[in-house]
Amino acid sequence: MEVDHSRSETDGGDGELDRIGELFDALAEPARRRILERVDAADDALRVETLAGQLADGTEELPAVRASLAHVHLPKLNEYGIVEYDSDALAVESVPATGRALGLVGTASGDPDR
Repeated sequence: MEVDHSRSETDGGDGELDRIGELFDALAEPARRRILERVDAADDALRVETLAGQLADGTEELPAVRASLAHVHLPKLNEYGIVEYDSDALAVESVPATGRALGLVGTASGDPDR
């Protein structure tokens, strides 16, 4: 029996399950969860340079952290609508979905306060 995965009764055929899968894909990387925590805690937009300094843990050089933020993690989070990333200004800020994504991470990890 062949199963048609293109449309599901549970997602109404509108791709909701696909969006959930994309969200989990975006949040699967621990670095992205740390990024979201920092961005969500910021009062204003964070410059990539500032965020890189906050995330560097001594095992990576700052330029490598900055490059992975600017070219990998922030574009992916922006693509899924979890943050707003301005690649020209090299700045990122939270959007309503940032807090919701962190809430989902907390629920999945068993830590509702996360």
